[in-house]
Amino acid sequence: MRLGIFGGLISIGLLVPASIALAGDAEVCSGPDHNAAIAACTRLISAAPRDPAHYFSRGTHHSAKGDVDKALADYNKALEVDPDDVPSLINRGLILAERGDHVRAIADYSKSIQLYPKLSSAFLNRGLSYATQGDKDRALTDFSKAIELNPKSFEAFSERGTAHAAKGDRRRAIEDFTTAIALAPD
Repeated sequence: MRLGIFGGLISIGLLVPASIALAGDAEVCSGPDHNAAIAACTRLISAAPRDPAHYFSRGTHHSAKGDVDKALADYNKALEVDPDDVPSLINRGLILAERGDHVRAIADYSKSIQLYPKLSSAFLNRGLSYATQGDKDRALTDFSKAIELNPKSFEAFSERGTAHAAKGDRRRAIEDFTTAIALAPD
């Protein structure tokens, strides 16, 4: 009987410091020091490999350091754990678009929109990929939806203005550029 109680006390004693350490890692994982955050996120992943948030966080730190391949691997792993992880879908889409893989980027943005239809950035980014592919009509539709969801989006007005200009609609382009200038950050 004593051994069971003693064993339980040791077990509890070992878990408390570990949970405190993991709580500290959670804070560091979302902090500004990319190297420390990557290490903390890695420890959190070891402790909870089925939590996509840790892969996502580590991916954002890899991306901030310019290690896009590692960021992409982390977003892929997060999506393997949870195929509906919208932040990872968006960030993977950004990397894919940057690499010129707009078909896959559009698929990620579209799934994000399906899961969270009020996410203006997903419409904006999908619109950018459509525009890059030369699909001005779909780009305009997405930029307009991004504006509907976030009427203070400088980027959405600017991109919609560019799409209107590409279609030869100078009046609408000027209207959107004028609004974009008024919304522009200082």
